[in-house]
Amino acid sequence: MIGLTNRQSEVLNTIKDYQSRLGFPPTVKELAELIGVSSPNAAAEHVKALKKKGYISIAPGAARGISLIEQKPKRIPLGLNDQVKIRILEPGIEHLKRHCQELNIPYEAPKLDSDGYATMTLWYVMSTFGEILYNGAPHAFELAIDLEAK
Repeated sequence: MIGLTNRQSEVLNTIKDYQSRLGFPPTVKELAELIGVSSPNAAAEHVKALKKKGYISIAPGAARGISLIEQKPKRIPLGLNDQVKIRILEPGIEHLKRHCQELNIPYEAPKLDSDGYATMTLWYVMSTFGEILYNGAPHAFELAIDLEAK
């Protein structure tokens, strides 16, 4: 999807609101009135731009031919053994040090990439930091998932 200008977002939201209230989309003439332009051609240009950017489709020859295209978030399947990148923040580092001390093993700082992230399995992150993650707790880490690797 290509990003929208502020005006295009307003036009798209107007179409969504109209369809939500009445159960069908506006005509181009109705849309022109709704968005405050005097010419249906101006509204038609917005409709063309929204179609080109993938937010709506248009049924040719139909007065109420505007259809919204559902925007679905991209889902990424992620297993417990998949690698994730985390930037460990100070509360997370302190927790790792205490964890190593409890296990009576020397603390070794995780190896970081050039962006400051350590690579670990999701399982390790959950099992190591899970006990200090709760609503209102200081953030122990920032999580990053490499979409290109998936």
